[in-house]
Amino acid sequence: MEIIICEDNNIQRERIERIVNKAIEKHELNMNINLSTANPNDVLSVVRTHQGVTRAYILDISLNADINGLSLAREIRHYDSMGFIVFVTTHSELTTISFEYKVEALDFILKDNPYAFETRIEECLLTIEKKLQDIRKGVKNFLTVDTGTRILNICLDDIIFIETTEKIHKLRIHTYHGQFEFYGKMKEVEGRLPEGFYRSHTSYLVNIEKIQEIDKASMSIIMCNGETCFISLRGLKGLMDQCTK
Repeated sequence: MEIIICEDNNIQRERIERIVNKAIEKHELNMNINLSTANPNDVLSVVRTHQGVTRAYILDISLNADINGLSLAREIRHYDSMGFIVFVTTHSELTTISFEYKVEALDFILKDNPYAFETRIEECLLTIEKKLQDIRKGVKNFLTVDTGTRILNICLDDIIFIETTEKIHKLRIHTYHGQFEFYGKMKEVEGRLPEGFYRSHTSYLVNIEKIQEIDKASMSIIMCNGETCFISLRGLKGLMDQCTK
């Protein structure tokens, strides 16, 4: 798999290159840095002329160029709908703005903590490798839902939690890219999801990896996006068992 880096700060760009190459060597990943540049137009030139290649893009959001990293990602999506996009930034407030661009980024990594920065990039590369292995093995890594007007394939790793709505047989799925209502029954959806998703309550089905905090006092779960899900007494015991495996 090819990796493209776009970062206008030379020191930061070289830093990312070192982190990526270190992770590739450490985990023997089938990846290589194909392009590392400060110019977003260099990225677009490669993407436009060499389509059909599996790529990951590590993009600085605040590029000192005619377009920023968010606009670059949106342009990339015109030519590469399946590529993996990782944003890096020094501005935490930009992570919320990025959702407006609907580019389905894998992660948003802050540069301020050197150790966490390196760890997150390494984790992203390992996540990508796992996704590619699943694709090669034919493992279904998405959930297909019917919204009434569209059929959506939602990546399992993007799902934060699913909840019931006030409408009978209509559920709401919360993802990194927004919320979608679709037709279905919670029990049936639960049966279609792999290990790692847990029915914490009659009305909630959570992705265990996206849990930030379990509050036993209020019988609630704080998810990674700050939203709250409820948990039953029975669900609490089962969830604690799952989390301590």
